[in-house]
Formats: sequence, structure tokens, C-alpha cells
Amino acid sequence: MDRFRDTTALRAKLRSRDVDQQRFALLELGRFELPALIPVIMPSLQNPQSEVRAQAADAIGQAAQSWRAAPPPRRGAVSPESVVEALVARLKDRVGALVRASIAETIGRVPYATAEQVATATQILVQVAPTDTVTDRLGVATGLDDLVRFKPQPAARPIGPDREAARPCDVPIQAAMLACAGWPSRRLPVLAS
Repeated sequence: MDRFRDTTALRAKLRSRDVDQQRFALLELGRFELPALIPVIMPSLQNPQSEVRAQAADAIGQAAQSWRAAPPPRRGAVSPESVVEALVARLKDRVGALVRASIAETIGRVPYATAEQVATATQILVQVAPTDTVTDRLGVATGLDDLVRFKPQPAARPIGPDREAARPCDVPIQAAMLACAGWPSRRLPVLAS
């Protein structure tokens, strides 16, 4: 808990009128990778400055990274579900494109423990996240990419005598990424086969 006490000065900077100090404090709070700091970071999603809100979303994703090594307790105050729920609430508020992109990226970065959580995050990114601007689409694509890269992968499996092994792919997530990028849907089944 010493690391948590070391954040007192950073938490004080969150109340500063200087936007750069607030952003720096959020950046540093996220780098501690302590999910216990997520409730400290969350109010900054309501900040009037879009740069601070975007940094808050990023800091939340960074603070959650220790869940990769040790998943959160089932009855904890902060869980991947509660984090995503709070982020989606902000996403629906129609905040600026920079903030929406940061939120979408963070939804993809949150360490999920179950396939159901990954499926929910994928659905949010594809159906809920706006894709009005290039920035929005980039945020959604990055979030989907992070879901693919960071989710636990099963072991390689043999696929035939002419090839040693192939990593299983997650066709629904890849199809969602391509759809978000504007690929015609008639080409998606070819990729799945």
C-alpha cells in the first residue's frame, strides 16, 4: 500500500487549474497500474477539458493492467465490468472525437478474464462506439486490435501435414475490425473460411 500513499501529490494535482498538471497527474496515476486508483481517476472523465478527459480514459486503461497478472476479486468495488460500464456511459454522452477515441481504445485495453467479457467489449466497440469521424474509427480499430492482441491465446494447434501449426484466429473480432475500416461485408465470409 506504500505505492497508493505515494499518490497524494498526484491526486492534489488533479484539482489544479493547470490542464497540463492535470494531464501529467493522470498519466502518472495510470503508470502505477493499481486498479485501486481507478475511482480516483474516474471523476476526471467529467472534466471540462477534452484533453484531460482523454488522458483520464487512457489512465484508467493503464491502471487496470495489473489485472493481467491477478484478476480482480469477484466482489471488488472495481471490476472490468464496472470500468467498461462507466466508460460506455461517457461514450454515450457524445463527448468529442478525441475523448471517444480514447475511451474506445481503453475498452479494448482492459484485461478481460472471460470470453463473455471479450464478446461484450467487442459488441460495445462495434455497435455502441460512434464512427462519425476518422478519429472515432481509429479509436474503435485500435480498441479492437488491442482486444485481439491482449486477450489470452490458446495454444497453437496442428492443422495438417503440410503445416506445423497455426494460431487460432478470432474471426468475429477480425471481421468487426474490417467492417469498421469500411470493407464491404461481402468479402468478410471469404476471410472466415
